[in-house]
Amino acid sequence: MPTVTRNRNLIAGMNNIIIQREPRVKRYWKKAKSTELRPWMEKRDTFLRQATPIKKRVMRGVKCLASCSELKDIAGLFGVGVTTVQECYDDFIVAVNEVLPKKYIRWPATEEQYKGKAKRFEELWNWPMAVAAIDGCHFPYSPPIERSTDYYNFKGWYSCIAFAACDADGIVTYVKAGIPGRANDSTIFRSSQLFEKIQRDGFPTSSRFHQNVRIPYHVIGDSAFRLESWCLKPYTHRSELSPAKTYFNSRLSRARRIIENVFGQVKGRWRRILKRQECKIEKVAPVILAAFTLHNYCNAENAMYEENWDQEVALMEEGYEQPSSLGEVNNTPSCEDIRTALVKEFELNPLQFAIR
Repeated sequence: MPTVTRNRNLIAGMNNIIIQREPRVKRYWKKAKSTELRPWMEKRDTFLRQATPIKKRVMRGVKCLASCSELKDIAGLFGVGVTTVQECYDDFIVAVNEVLPKKYIRWPATEEQYKGKAKRFEELWNWPMAVAAIDGCHFPYSPPIERSTDYYNFKGWYSCIAFAACDADGIVTYVKAGIPGRANDSTIFRSSQLFEKIQRDGFPTSSRFHQNVRIPYHVIGDSAFRLESWCLKPYTHRSELSPAKTYFNSRLSRARRIIENVFGQVKGRWRRILKRQECKIEKVAPVILAAFTLHNYCNAENAMYEENWDQEVALMEEGYEQPSSLGEVNNTPSCEDIRTALVKEFELNPLQFAIR
């Protein structure tokens, strides 16, 4: 058998092994011919050679995002050059961000959608009238020297932040990526398009009454955020809290845990974002955004998530402890009655199981 033919057969066999062993790659192999990605991923044949099929280019891009291996190692798996893999990866990130966010990352637009989101939060997490959980997550980053201070977080390592919101099912409904690691979650939120939209459009006026107090649609966050009628947070100064307020905190923590689960699954599926990025922030932010978008895509396609991925992420994140919420921010005093009403409601009607 000629050497060229033998090498091609070897490469084809290696590609098949990759497809079978990588669930993340296999899923996209089947969807690779999507007409949505063609304008960005498909190359034309020339009189010199045939273009690489789009399904192979997509597979290489997915493999790069799903792995934290060096590109030269990934190139070796596919039997191509490093620059070829880099080009496929870059094109894949651009294609995902151009096409998929409009379809897969959506904030509720109608009252019926808000009602559906709130219903799911109550069914799954026993929290009334919530439509989203919000939080920020830090990812390793090597910043330029002239801006290194901005990216040095309060846990002593360099990072950039992704701020996200998700619904009760772990579907991302908003994401903003590439923020310097020294920033506070509340500051990021108040400078986001999501905050502007809430301030401009508000939430539907539908509400429920607990303890004769109107509970409107709202988001839930940790103590870094400001208490608003549409944003509830836990009580601080835990040593001084009554049992009822402590229980309220536990209920809220349980409900907002879904956003932390989302961060974990995004990292588990798309390992590239766990690797310290050594490039301009303009290139890092699209990669993180693509990872969150593809998280939603995987959920929409019922793609499996293996439990052992969480253990692998935990090992990779050793030494990169997530910064905790900083201090107490100014709350809106007039909104305290909403939180107080829920404290009383939860005290009178506790869950019939222990909160972990």
